[in-house]
Amino acid sequence: MAHRYLPATPNVAGNPIFSVYGSDTIHYGANLADYFDREENRRDEQPWTELREIDFWSELVRRNGSYDDPEVYD
Repeated sequence: MAHRYLPATPNVAGNPIFSVYGSDTIHYGANLADYFDREENRRDEQPWTELREIDFWSELVRRNGSYDDPEVYD
């Protein structure tokens, strides 16, 4: 079962897509277009480009150890 979320805050285009299942939270797309590209073209192993920092959610991803490269956040 999929649990994908597009944060509404900040209220601007380009927010990342998160997958949240229980306490497991990971990035699933750098933005909505990237999410669909990864899903449709099976590019899930493609390296991440710059990800927008989202209060709470980005920190949760880091604490889960799902992404540990701080240079990718803008």
